Amino acid sequence: MTNPLALVGLVIILGIIPTFIGIFFRVLNNRNNVTKSALNNISLGIMFALFIDFIVNSSQLGINLGLNIYSITLLLCFIFGFVFIFFLSSLNFKFSHASILLLAVSFSFHSFAEGIIIGYDINNLGISLSLPRGIQTTSFIIHKLAEGFIIPLFYSLSLSSIIIFTLISSFPIILGSIFGLYGLPGILSSIFFAMSSGALFFFIVDFIKNDNGDITEIHCTYDPATKGGWSDDGRKVRGTLHWVSAQHAVDAEVRLYDHLFNVENPEIDGDDFIQHLNPDSLIINNQAKLESSRKNAKKGIHYQFLRKGYFCLDADSTQENLVFNRTVGLRDSWGKKQN
Repeated sequence: MTNPLALVGLVIILGIIPTFIGIFFRVLNNRNNVTKSALNNISLGIMFALFIDFIVNSSQLGINLGLNIYSITLLLCFIFGFVFIFFLSSLNFKFSHASILLLAVSFSFHSFAEGIIIGYDINNLGISLSLPRGIQTTSFIIHKLAEGFIIPLFYSLSLSSIIIFTLISSFPIILGSIFGLYGLPGILSSIFFAMSSGALFFFIVDFIKNDNGDITEIHCTYDPATKGGWSDDGRKVRGTLHWVSAQHAVDAEVRLYDHLFNVENPEIDGDDFIQHLNPDSLIINNQAKLESSRKNAKKGIHYQFLRKGYFCLDADSTQENLVFNRTVGLRDSWGKKQN
């Protein structure tokens, strides 16, 4: 039997170090805004590819033989992986990079499965330097580099964070290899491949579309460390998103007033002023969501709606049917048109 310490050293070289390099390389490029967008698109493609790869790996239990106890087992494991990550995401962790943590946990299932295969193969076939093994090893290292590459998402991480997420996502490969070395059948790795497939599927479908294909809901995490436009770990925050909680908001009608005419003097050339009426001089939104405190708004007082402008309560407004009128917008689109 292969020395367990030698096996641990091997999986560290083949599995953990490439994952660390992948994460580190991505974080370095995340600091460059020119390449960040392209890398995000590449990461999305890699995520889809890995998802398909995980599905293929899980088929070792015989899912291709039709609906049987093995395929049902894999399906249940897939569902478990999805529900497990969904449950963790619903806990609303109060720390930065919660989404990266969930992604790292998703890959931990996969790493454990890979460890089982490595330990089982070495226990039965030993370590060899043949060409097929060399090709297999090279592809495995590239595979782990790709996993590490997508884990940081769009964040810039500190070195300590890189090490932590590397260990979370890839350390289980050591445990799996030891189990495999001591006789755990390699075919059982399919169970954990199925779990990782379900977990990764959560990230692929973690938004909701309507019948027209428009995205109507996105699941995200709140990062309190970036609230002030900066963070302690050195990330450069380009903007802060403001939002209203739909669950706690109050409904209101909002009237957005703009210039009555499209030109400054609609009769300067003898034209009929009707031709120059601005069709968007009044836009009414009957489904606006406001902060719950606006339910007690007072007439004669102006309120700022972030990113929209200043509003006042309409004379027709009631407690049951709130109506707000925009008085001043935050951006002067009229001035831009004239220039």
